[in-house]
Amino acid sequence: MKPSSEKRTLIFDHEISGHHLEYLNHLYIRAGEKSEETFIFVINPDFEYVRHYFIWPEFKNVKVVFIDRVQILKIESGSFRTSFELCSILKMYVKREHASHIFLISLMVFLPFLPVFLTDKVRVSGIIYSIMTRSYRTDSIIKRFQDALKYRIFTGFRVFDRIFLLNDAPSSRLLNRKYRTGIFRSLPEPIIPLRIAAHEDLRKTHNIVENKKIFLHFGGLSARKGTLELLKAIKLLKSNSLENACFIFAGKVNDDIRNDFYSILASFSTEVKVVIYDKFCSYELLGALCSVSDYIVMPYNINSRSSGLLGYSAQFNVPVIGPSEGLIGVLIRRYDLGFRYHFDDSVFLAGILDKHILMPPYGIDGNAYLINNSISRFQEAVFN
Repeated sequence: MKPSSEKRTLIFDHEISGHHLEYLNHLYIRAGEKSEETFIFVINPDFEYVRHYFIWPEFKNVKVVFIDRVQILKIESGSFRTSFELCSILKMYVKREHASHIFLISLMVFLPFLPVFLTDKVRVSGIIYSIMTRSYRTDSIIKRFQDALKYRIFTGFRVFDRIFLLNDAPSSRLLNRKYRTGIFRSLPEPIIPLRIAAHEDLRKTHNIVENKKIFLHFGGLSARKGTLELLKAIKLLKSNSLENACFIFAGKVNDDIRNDFYSILASFSTEVKVVIYDKFCSYELLGALCSVSDYIVMPYNINSRSSGLLGYSAQFNVPVIGPSEGLIGVLIRRYDLGFRYHFDDSVFLAGILDKHILMPPYGIDGNAYLINNSISRFQEAVFN
């Protein structure tokens, strides 16, 4: 994208939780530095409740617009309905703000209708998280067909400018060769440097003795992330392992697994040290948790995307216990961030936990991952 006094970039995101707020802040700060261009951030009105987690300076060339709550309520679950509603909302703001360029924090949810709603005069870029090349072997025939159609849309319509694949350079090269294009780019997954000096000593707070290994499982706690399988595995551990381990679950428990989560937990909670933070956790708290942990456990069962947990692992040099397949497995191996396994079931996972409870301390060096996934590299990839 060449700088132009007439260039008006609309950055759109109807979500505000998790990484959405982080990415918006990174883009906002860099947008303010590009004073020769105009940027309009069209975002979820709940931004006002969470903006205090980051600093948002005022910039003359940056405007913030809140999506009407009535419009937010129209966005229903279901891929086609969601796509149609989002495209309708986006088109309205593009027309209202006279946008020449669009950047979408989550691109896939706008397909398949996006090219129908926009003219070729507008150029669209955005981020893809779940990457087709990483799940092809395990996808159903219907899922493969849907993905193939979406990627054909990217390459078949001039409205698309750059398609960013999060943390996956090999797949961007593969897709560019496959579709004979150059629109697919790799996007670093930005790591937020955390300061924890002022935070409490969590071992002391929770009476965790020094000889206990701490296994940390955090983020949005859900079935996709193997949260229930981890609980079932803990229940199967041998008594000597239970005596020498502590398990910390940090993050909001998804409603669809909440009853099962607490039911399984109640069946063994008196036999092992378990700490639960069922809430949105501050960055300072997550940093403090990582600093006292021996392992970050991520028994994910969907591995077509990257994970922000790898950034925490690299920053605090805490090894992960993660999947051997998919993009996460590739990243763990490439950057030597810990241990990779194929998580067959809770019985197998219990054996893995037993093994690591008895292992001597294991250290990693996350510096290479930190360098390649800095905030500045993320910003440069988007704005360059």
